[in-house]
Amino acid sequence: MEKTSHHILTGNTPVVIQELREQYLQAQGASPNTATLRRKAIAHLGRFLSSQGRSRLADITPADLEGWRADLRQRRLAPTSLEVYCRSVRQFFTWLEQEQRLFVNPAAGFLVPRPRRPRLPVLSPAQLQLLLSQMNPASLIGMRDRALLATLYATGVTAGELLSLQMQDASPEAIRVRGRKPRTLPLDVTAADAVTRYLNEARPGLLGGKQRTFLWLTQEGEPLTQGALHQVVRRHAKAAGLGCVSSASLRRACGVHRWQAGAHLLELQLLLGHASLKTLCQYLRVTTAELFTPHKETHHESAALAR
Repeated sequence: MEKTSHHILTGNTPVVIQELREQYLQAQGASPNTATLRRKAIAHLGRFLSSQGRSRLADITPADLEGWRADLRQRRLAPTSLEVYCRSVRQFFTWLEQEQRLFVNPAAGFLVPRPRRPRLPVLSPAQLQLLLSQMNPASLIGMRDRALLATLYATGVTAGELLSLQMQDASPEAIRVRGRKPRTLPLDVTAADAVTRYLNEARPGLLGGKQRTFLWLTQEGEPLTQGALHQVVRRHAKAAGLGCVSSASLRRACGVHRWQAGAHLLELQLLLGHASLKTLCQYLRVTTAELFTPHKETHHESAALAR
């Protein structure tokens, strides 16, 4: 407790704020990308407070935070970056208060600017069917690519989660995701059939006698990389005339289609591995009004795709 009442900013290096920041990030267990953004935001705040002569954590006021936000605006930070910076700092101070490092939280009333986000396009079930029809079912790579894309859509996993799968994590019925958000995700009929063919026919051929534990392999029998996965998706999307499509597009389509078919948001939260319903809704671009009006007609389209 005494540590935070002493000097926390030394010149341009807020030493103790850095220590507290790292404790906070470790406690949150965020992804590497998220942790990097939060680290940058809190470091920037520390430098701003140092320039304002703030030397004690307890001396930071709401006006200081407002001044910092104004400074960010003057630097013409992108609206989405401004939101991330402000949200990160507010969460940091909330954590400090919860950990009793602060008795009064100066960020309690700190408003986070929310930029208007355009609705991201979502592939329709018909477009997904078209995408999956681009692979050559007789080739090893064609079988692999169909299994990859069908699994992405059926489970909603991230590219990183998909590529980290080991042989022991996959079966024709489900995949088991490890890491920060461990969960077991069932495969639909399309994905189950594609994965079965990949395991029985394609992967042994790609392996070429090598010893590999990773589920997904390149033509040379090496573990598939994220860059290679993105190339696979883009190549087949271009062939299908679908324009800009990524692995994230399939993940989003999975979540949106299930929600439109009547899935509960808590079910989707567990499926996609989001930390909260709030982040899930932001990801799906779902408004409060829409939460109660799922589009049942999409259920029939999605079911047809699974057959």
